[in-house]
Amino acid sequence: MKDKIRSLVIENLGLEPDIADETLLFSSGLLDSLSAVSLLFSLNDDLGITLSPLDVALDDFDSIELIVATVEKYS
Repeated sequence: MKDKIRSLVIENLGLEPDIADETLLFSSGLLDSLSAVSLLFSLNDDLGITLSPLDVALDDFDSIELIVATVEKYS
């Protein structure tokens, strides 16, 4: 699942494929609140999960590794 989430994040945010999983996305300006909601809906659609914007904080989406952990927590 990690590889799928990683691909979705890179695709949705237009990131370079070699970005490190620990790279801070929100804190560094690569992700903003609108992109986070869009990414959340893409994760829901592509992974068949149900995450609401009320379930997560922007900190949960600050890196690929945090996104993976959040998705696994709610899967």
